[in-house]
Amino acid sequence: MQIQCTIDTEAFNSKPKGNQIPKIVNRMNIKNARYYSIYEIMNLIIQGHTIKPAVCGLKEQEWQSQQLFLLDVDNDKEYISSIDMINRLKEQDLIPAFIYSSFSSTPDHEKYRIAYILDKAIEDIEIAKKIQLYLIKIVGDNIVDNKCKNLNRIYFGGKDIVFKSDNVLSLDDMIKKIDDFYDKKVAQSVDTSGIEGNEVKSTYNNNNINNTTLLYVPFTQNPKTLAITAIEAHQSAYFLQKYNPEKKIFETKQQFIDYILHINLPELLEIENYKSFNCIFHEDKNPSAGIFQNENGDWIYNCFGCGVSYNIIGVIERLLKSKTRPETYDFIKEMLNIEIKETEFQKKQKEVLINTLQSLYSDEFIKYCPTTNKNIRTIREYLQQLILIALDNVYDEEFTDNEGNVVFFTSMRELAKRLGISQYNINKISQRLVVLVYHELLKKLDDKEIPERFLEKANKIMNDNNLDNKISFYSIPSLTFNKYPEIEEQGNKWKDNHYTIKGTSYEMFYRAEGKEVADRLYPQMKTIVDKETGEIKERTTSKTSDKRVKDIVKVIKKLIDKKGYATEDEIIKILSKKYNKTLTETQIKKTLPAILKDNDFKRVKANKQLKEQFKIKSKGYPYIITK
Repeated sequence: MQIQCTIDTEAFNSKPKGNQIPKIVNRMNIKNARYYSIYEIMNLIIQGHTIKPAVCGLKEQEWQSQQLFLLDVDNDKEYISSIDMINRLKEQDLIPAFIYSSFSSTPDHEKYRIAYILDKAIEDIEIAKKIQLYLIKIVGDNIVDNKCKNLNRIYFGGKDIVFKSDNVLSLDDMIKKIDDFYDKKVAQSVDTSGIEGNEVKSTYNNNNINNTTLLYVPFTQNPKTLAITAIEAHQSAYFLQKYNPEKKIFETKQQFIDYILHINLPELLEIENYKSFNCIFHEDKNPSAGIFQNENGDWIYNCFGCGVSYNIIGVIERLLKSKTRPETYDFIKEMLNIEIKETEFQKKQKEVLINTLQSLYSDEFIKYCPTTNKNIRTIREYLQQLILIALDNVYDEEFTDNEGNVVFFTSMRELAKRLGISQYNINKISQRLVVLVYHELLKKLDDKEIPERFLEKANKIMNDNNLDNKISFYSIPSLTFNKYPEIEEQGNKWKDNHYTIKGTSYEMFYRAEGKEVADRLYPQMKTIVDKETGEIKERTTSKTSDKRVKDIVKVIKKLIDKKGYATEDEIIKILSKKYNKTLTETQIKKTLPAILKDNDFKRVKANKQLKEQFKIKSKGYPYIITK
């Protein structure tokens, strides 16, 4: 879902003050309204960017549309913690999409902002105003900042997301609920008696099932069903007799998992009132459990009472009291008449991948690839996770590279999830994968190298399971005594060229080793479209980058002529006045290997002798650039 709003281009790490505020307001004019995902909005807010929820100019009369609503809780008149506020809003069945803490919030005195998102944008200012005022009344007139009534208001960024549900409210149901609220003249506080039963339908999206929260106000209770009893008793025959399912055969474990996550969990467990019922995992006097579908279509069991959140695997595992995950999988396969059919080829490839994973952490690898081992020490986990993904996605002989290594596909989002990294850091993940490719530990395949049938099959699987369509294909070479010399050769090249993970880019390899190497590592970046002519050209370096490199070389030469050496910090300090610190630092990391090579410079770690020779007064032993 994309939401149109205005977000300031400048980030702050504390509450803006004085003349900073008028500048923010001027930057946030209606022409700068853009579309953002919920995750982008949350990420920018906690980076310190100011937001205007409405598509609106400086004055409220210039309001055009709105889908996002914010409420500012300063807790000056009446205090309520964010946890108590969340519970209060759950009772009203008005779950916010997220809540973030403001810059001035402290553990002893919380200050936060509550965000609501509707399923479609409003283009009628009267309706928008009515919704804003209604939300203020529900949260509390004496709690919400009175200025929130203005639809042209801006809200400063904050420190943390303290609550996240990704809940999206239905506009139609919201309007009905508001009408009922005023028709019945419900009290202006958050008394639940006046609005109970007027449920706002929600679409609950959450990738991380461990952080999900109950969406529905509990009204009904459910006794333990026959299906739940059958699972607890390990009676898979109950489901075979009830459903008589046709046998399903999958090629890979991942296909099996993707399939079962989409099975209708309420139907399987025979829970009718699945939006609100007594939890099946604890003695629940007041219904506190609910089942919903997340944005991927997976069914999620959530209990606010005992704090659990499980997909179908977790639910069945708890009911079975399984000691191992394979035991859980075996029962699910039995109850649903499913088989994962493995060929001898698949079994052998899995064995190869497991051996590769073991070798990656072995003394043997350290002995024969010592330099590479040091180079990848901080990113080894990336390769480990790719191997685990490959193990779940081994197909038949058709899907191998020209060396017979298994080919598999995955998305950056899936890899980010496995690594526990924000999806906003996808560039960081891509950068580190290139480092592994350079060291011959991973191969990224161009789409041209993938059999058409495999491309079609991969895209079908991704589409069927609502997965990210931006997928990449990889293969992982087996770690053998024959492969170690190639890997270590690349490791030594990396070290000799003074490459860094942070500097890893097409430009770094292009300048240091040429276009052929850069194209191999970045096959999708071989060409570029000329902005003026629209002509497709071979990618080189940009004019602005070349200019910065010339300036870096000039500064290094001046410093060496003056005192015999230069440091990267000195270069950054001098050029940051012209280019800014971050841009200068990034340019140095990308181009220093080529600068050293082209100008006969050396980058060495200062020792006692060099410090005395060049009269270096700084503490420690910094890296210096000399002739």
